[in-house]
Amino acid sequence: MEQIIAGYRYLLQLKILHRDLKPPNILKSGPNWKICDFGFSVMGKRNLVGEINVGTPAYMAPESLERTIYSPKTDFFSIGVLCY
Repeated sequence: MEQIIAGYRYLLQLKILHRDLKPPNILKSGPNWKICDFGFSVMGKRNLVGEINVGTPAYMAPESLERTIYSPKTDFFSIGVLCY
């Protein structure tokens, strides 16, 4: 999980929202874990309000399911679900 969180911090520095963090989008390469599949990601926006609902419902934050907002907090919710 430390590597996934570090990878997500790097995405935040680049202002990237992934919007579809789930187990199939986390790959293991040797001792390293990597975030992949940026098909639903957006760059340069911190909060998206009223956007089209994308992602996998089982890993999405409630506010994303309601189509109200996507933010770094909603991606971090998905990381929490992965951790659980």
